[in-house]
Amino acid sequence: MEHFGESCLWGEPAQPADIAPAYVFLANNVESNYFIGQVLHPNGGEIVNS
Repeated sequence: MEHFGESCLWGEPAQPADIAPAYVFLANNVESNYFIGQVLHPNGGEIVNS
């Protein structure tokens, strides 16, 4: 855990305030009306493969 988040572009892991706008966007039917079956990746540019 000592180095957790260091590989991110910002050098630290995301905080709730960093990804909350994605949830607000999806919850707002006016702004996200045409987003159907899409996946948003609020990952700070880091690709995570499992």
